[in-house]
Amino acid sequence: MGTKTTLPDLLAVVGPLFEKCAPDEQRILLAVLERLAAEHYRRWANGLSDPEQKGDFLTAAALEEHIASVAEGLEPKALEIAERLWKRFPNLRSLYADAIADLSDTQQWEVQSAGEHGGAGLWHTFAKAEANPEVRAKLLACAVADEENSQFLIRVLEKGRSRLPGP
Repeated sequence: MGTKTTLPDLLAVVGPLFEKCAPDEQRILLAVLERLAAEHYRRWANGLSDPEQKGDFLTAAALEEHIASVAEGLEPKALEIAERLWKRFPNLRSLYADAIADLSDTQQWEVQSAGEHGGAGLWHTFAKAEANPEVRAKLLACAVADEENSQFLIRVLEKGRSRLPGP
């Protein structure tokens, strides 16, 4: 009987980084993480042979880039903050990559789906703390977009499971 693989929790992997950030840096850190997620969606797309599925993963990557752009657009010093974060956390890119390196694509998608859901929760938290209604609406839109990508990956996983032979 095989053992079940324990999948990493992305929020547990990156959570300590948020604790080391000032409040004005936290949204930008999440924007940086959104861009890193986009890189993974593009990598997954490049490994797919089905043109429709490849397009769907590239659409998900574009949505991650959009989320990051919206968040960065809310912070006049976003570029400066992002540069400061990359200097403080030079292993940021490898943290996630290392966490999923030994997993199959479907396991990586499962981890990413949970990460998207967690990201949506963070955007909701930021929105709840935001006094400006226009900014709050944009943060909530980021949460919705992250949840869309989470649901996209759930659909991909369910579709893959439906192709497996029954017991």
